[in-house]
Amino acid sequence: MKKTILSFVVVGLAIAIATGCKKKEGDAPVLTGEATVEGYIKANLNYRNDTLPDGTPQIIREGIPTNVVITFAIDSYDLEKNPDPSFNYEWINKTVTVNADGFYSIKLPTPASTYPIQAMVKISDFDYQPIITSSQDTDSLAERQVYTFPDQPITIINGVKTIFDYNY
Repeated sequence: MKKTILSFVVVGLAIAIATGCKKKEGDAPVLTGEATVEGYIKANLNYRNDTLPDGTPQIIREGIPTNVVITFAIDSYDLEKNPDPSFNYEWINKTVTVNADGFYSIKLPTPASTYPIQAMVKISDFDYQPIITSSQDTDSLAERQVYTFPDQPITIINGVKTIFDYNY
């Protein structure tokens, strides 16, 4: 009787071990981290308001047009806990537009750790005809200008808010 019970226990353990936990291959990384990037993107689009009431000149920048797209590019290699150097990881692109004041805010994926990673900031080019003052003190438009932004890296960290402002 003892041998029969012992045999069942041994067979049961063997089955449990054989069908137990198996590592799944190829699971996508768990992106549990998140960073916030926000700020203002402004340009001098109205030259009429560049003089203070006391006559002192001062450049006052306005928010850029709301159709301008800001892209944040992150190499997914940086999101892996144990990245494979032989694998070609894709870039993750997250986009946002500004409001009428030039403000934007976006949440970006990060690794779960507090290890800092780089994101590349890209702002689409836009053209605009700034408002100028004519001799009759009425609004007139200046020659069309094209505003370009050189791509810039920023550092983001899980759970941290990064402020990124840019003035043309």
